[in-house]
Amino acid sequence: AGLASVVFEKAMCLPVGSAPPDPTDEQVPGYMDQNQKPNVVQLLNVDIIECWGYLLKTMVYMIVSPCVTVVLFVMLISKIKLAGLMGVLYIIPCTITTMGFMRFNIRSWIRYQGYQDERLRWLTETIIHIRTIKSLAWEKMSFEKLHKVRTKELEQNQICGIVQGFAGAIGHTMPWGTMLIAAAVSLRSEGYLEAHTIIIIQRMMGSLLTVTSLMLAGAHKFITVPNSFRRIRKFLAEHDLPQDVVRPPALMTPDAPVVHLHGSFSYVDGKSPTLHDLDVSIKQGEFVAVIGAVASGKSAFLQTVLGELYPVDEAFVEAPMPGKGQIAYCAQVPWIFEGTLRDNVLLSSGLVA
Repeated sequence: AGLASVVFEKAMCLPVGSAPPDPTDEQVPGYMDQNQKPNVVQLLNVDIIECWGYLLKTMVYMIVSPCVTVVLFVMLISKIKLAGLMGVLYIIPCTITTMGFMRFNIRSWIRYQGYQDERLRWLTETIIHIRTIKSLAWEKMSFEKLHKVRTKELEQNQICGIVQGFAGAIGHTMPWGTMLIAAAVSLRSEGYLEAHTIIIIQRMMGSLLTVTSLMLAGAHKFITVPNSFRRIRKFLAEHDLPQDVVRPPALMTPDAPVVHLHGSFSYVDGKSPTLHDLDVSIKQGEFVAVIGAVASGKSAFLQTVLGELYPVDEAFVEAPMPGKGQIAYCAQVPWIFEGTLRDNVLLSSGLVA
């Protein structure tokens, strides 16, 4: 609950937009492999609730299970001597193979969650802008993009399931493989195997099978929890909204502009600017249209007006009453197609400068 609260509070402190991925950050090679910001819904539902739920109980099992396994192996060796030792040696290749499968599965799980983030992000955008998609006949394009990401997600999920199945199958062969090897060596060396010894070995194998099941159930946590911690850490490392960027002008006059931008501004403090050499003054009651091509910086400009970008060097944002009044942020996609600009921006309310 505390971790979920921290993630939620962090999401409330993030700006509307986000900076492009930094090429110096840790990257996972491949298409959409978690190089973007993790989805906050996925962080709460999967990375916290599913991965961290019952984690303490699982870790206790993982700590106790090897100790119980060692005790059972010692009892087996003391009971049938060399045959028991030869049977225990079967554990070594099984463990090495299982660890190899787990290492491979970690990368597949990272890709799976990356595709899942992208699929949910695109699905959310589609639901929100369904009217726009239908009016512009973009249903096929939207479906193809969603289907492509969903296919990649299912492929990685299938790989994870197959690899985990192989690792589980190998793990479950350890008790029976140990028993068969021990019985075979005992029969070959001594020529017989007492009935009560077989019963004791079978009981030990049952206990080993139970312990192995607990360890395999906990082994999945070694795949999901480190990646979950990495995603949460990456999300919490996102830059917060800059504080106190908008300042009152040095000289207050009745005809002072409602906002004055000057200088260059950046998404990330200390990084190269996103908007260069602005010098914009908007007067009281003035109606301003921000027009430009895709990715030309319209949203970044509006974020600068709201004080959500960091000033570079001597840049500043001045407004007579920062933090007061009403601000309308017009989305790039209109909701009311048959309505006027006032209907879409102000929702038929009065204009307040």
